[in-house]
Amino acid sequence: MEFEIPSDQFFIYAKKHPLLRGMSESGGDLPAKKASCDQRGTAIFMRNPVKAAVIIERTDKGYKIQVDNFRFENQTQINLGNVETNVDETPIEDYLLRKKDQTIRKNKQAQKDLQCLSEYLTELFTPK
Repeated sequence: MEFEIPSDQFFIYAKKHPLLRGMSESGGDLPAKKASCDQRGTAIFMRNPVKAAVIIERTDKGYKIQVDNFRFENQTQINLGNVETNVDETPIEDYLLRKKDQTIRKNKQAQKDLQCLSEYLTELFTPK
């Protein structure tokens, strides 16, 4: 996911935010936190804290924020068909990609999961 932030105030905001405080001008790791969205209808893994890598680039208009390498902490061990959690964290691809052809799942639950992550990251990276 990518965000454009049209403001030089981003790092002033980030230094005050508990999750963004450790970011350097090039990015860093987003610490584990549960997504702050309406989780009704989302998959069970969405109830677990999510971590991600953040890359920050300066642009003419402000900053471009790229978030990738999403990993969910496994607070609940599950074994559902092709998805099994028996490690400390599980990459988002294990939940949202089809094993057969590596395409993003298109069912309502997967769409709700992606919407939830989008809302969480938009709220997190929008200076207030």
